[in-house]
Amino acid sequence: MHERLRDLRKKEIRLTESYNLEAKVVDPLNVVLVTPRNHFFSALSIGHLALYDYINRTPNIPAVVDRAFFYDFLKDLEGKEGPLLGLENEKEIRRADIIGFSLSNPLEFPQFFKLMDLIRLPYKSVDREFPILVGGGHGFTNPEPMADFFDVIILGEGVQPLEKLTTMLYESKKRGDSKQAFLHNARGITGIYIPTHFDFQLNGAGKIEKINLKSDYSTIKIQRGNTEGLRGSSVVMVDRFASLLVATGCKEKCHFCQLGRDRFSVIAEEQAKQTIDDFVRVGARVIGLQAGTLTQVPYLTDLIKYISSKGNIKLIVGSLLLNEITDELLECLKTSQAISSRAYYLEGTERSSINIAPETVASHTLRRLNRPFEGEAIDPILRRIARYNFDEVIMNLMDVGDKASLDAMGDMLAFAYKLFAEHTSIVAQVNPLIPSPNTVAQRMEMLDVDTFRKDMDYVKSRIAQKIGTTEFGNRLTLQPLPEGCILYEAITMRNDRRIGKVLENMHRKGIGLESLDKRTLFTVISEEEYEQCRSEKALTDILPWDHIKYGVSLEKQRVLLQE
Repeated sequence: MHERLRDLRKKEIRLTESYNLEAKVVDPLNVVLVTPRNHFFSALSIGHLALYDYINRTPNIPAVVDRAFFYDFLKDLEGKEGPLLGLENEKEIRRADIIGFSLSNPLEFPQFFKLMDLIRLPYKSVDREFPILVGGGHGFTNPEPMADFFDVIILGEGVQPLEKLTTMLYESKKRGDSKQAFLHNARGITGIYIPTHFDFQLNGAGKIEKINLKSDYSTIKIQRGNTEGLRGSSVVMVDRFASLLVATGCKEKCHFCQLGRDRFSVIAEEQAKQTIDDFVRVGARVIGLQAGTLTQVPYLTDLIKYISSKGNIKLIVGSLLLNEITDELLECLKTSQAISSRAYYLEGTERSSINIAPETVASHTLRRLNRPFEGEAIDPILRRIARYNFDEVIMNLMDVGDKASLDAMGDMLAFAYKLFAEHTSIVAQVNPLIPSPNTVAQRMEMLDVDTFRKDMDYVKSRIAQKIGTTEFGNRLTLQPLPEGCILYEAITMRNDRRIGKVLENMHRKGIGLESLDKRTLFTVISEEEYEQCRSEKALTDILPWDHIKYGVSLEKQRVLLQE
């Protein structure tokens, strides 16, 4: 493994100065930050890398941070080599003081179990003393499904809680404190969720009747987005790919989306351009622009032009909010031969492409979900996009379960099929509405996979009826979210820690997302339990995260459910 790790490091180009780790305290803590992605995608995890960079370059934080990920060569080893090692210090990760896992959504939970097998640590917190296992990222907005496996979960921005945790653990270890004593002392840190400090009282139907706090604090506060001191860009470059986070949060407050919970914040234009200069100076050949909502960056077109002026640089851009697309932006994207992030990362294509996010196209549904445009605005925007002859147009769409919305989706895709040039490929990526925690839609029913499959068949027939053929060729592809992903999100997204045993059991049985279907799922949970997971939640139902003060309006939830 040592030789393979050295080969991985040779593929990296560092974009920062060397860290002066000698300025740290004597015998600092060893922290390893783990991401479940491969080498290339781990370098795109800017928040994860920002923590690595911040702690290592800050002298008064008594810790040194290493990185680890699902190394590309692991699939060839089949567990034949020793415990997983850190990328840089090549030490056994299980010997660290803190292991931090960054999980972006529940679909990454299966990778957690695989990595813990490779690290060779017990899954459950109760079976470990040290290291301290810390979880963070959007996958923990509801921290409960993985509560039995983590000692600490960070809610919100991670830099301040992790800094305080490391400092506190350093002092705690000098005193020889137990893990239980350390966690008791850490309970007051803003943004910290300690699962062992809570349990649930259930009623006869198995629903949560009361959340019991076993420690002496009454609410969990979220660490809001204070990113002072963080670099919003790659600190390492893999395959000459560099990434820049230009904005976080979103100005809109769509009822189904978590992005709007964070205040919209954009870096200064001069800072963005200076970072681009730094990328080019060290040999970047591909630059990706990241943002929650890229089209809300006020200087976006100027930045694209600036990148284009640097010569032979491939530009990768994320999804664009439909109502914020302008002719100037489209002209810039086409002139620069920009590639959508989804096309580049997942399809490996370098054709000119654009990724747009109408989500849903029926006016009544747009209003219901608080989208910032009307259905009538979509056709003119598509006509505008068609004038620029992109090779590929990717659309993010959502099935909300009513016939009028499905009709509107089919009609819009048929219109696009007729409108765009024959060389343009249209890829419609469709998800069922996911009732995510910390959103107004968090209590809505989640579509059953069988219903979703029938809805997609209906949309296909609607398109065929409108264009006169069932053979779409390469011009139009409908890509529904796979069944295994839907089922896994259904049982985890709004569940409590009782589902953790099911997830562990699925891993032990070798049930992965690719092989997961209803028949397989019902070998680990009952059909009744599955239906409870995806069903609409009443306003009187206690959600597993109700003791966390996210501030979602109960009145808005009531109105949405009534509509």
